[in-house]
Amino acid sequence: MIRKEQNRLEHPHIKAVERSLKRHVRVMANEVKELDAAIAKLVAGTTEFRRKSDLLTSVVGIGPKTAAVCLAYVPELGSLTKDEAAAIVGLAPHAQDSGTLKGHRRISGGRREVRASLYMAALSTLRYDPMMQSFARRLRERGKPAEVAITAIMRKLIVIMNAVLKTGEPAR
Repeated sequence: MIRKEQNRLEHPHIKAVERSLKRHVRVMANEVKELDAAIAKLVAGTTEFRRKSDLLTSVVGIGPKTAAVCLAYVPELGSLTKDEAAAIVGLAPHAQDSGTLKGHRRISGGRREVRASLYMAALSTLRYDPMMQSFARRLRERGKPAEVAITAIMRKLIVIMNAVLKTGEPAR
């Protein structure tokens, strides 16, 4: 919503509207900062959350915010199989087949909040993790679109995060 208000600021026609939009953006930004601080305090203040957050942030590309999202929306992470972890977040491919027609596989359902956070984490992972870069490059060489490669990285991330929590050992 902050982004929408900032976009509206690009073309204000009335000074009073511009002032109102700036004030609204400032208030929302402050509220987001306060909520982020409260979430960080909760994670730091709870032994189990802190332990799990430390394990999750050991995965390349996963930061404190993505770890907090996963802790909040996927509390069962660490007790799932890799297929269940991907499915619960909505990153498991579903067939679009009918009779002899073999359609494209698509992701659907799941917990969209986690998927949105994993998308940004996947972009970061793609930038900083050489193994994921080579994985994405192999997919692109096989003719897969860039978004399919990013989705595959998102799926790998949730599977790795599940494994890290299951074993209790950091990824790095």
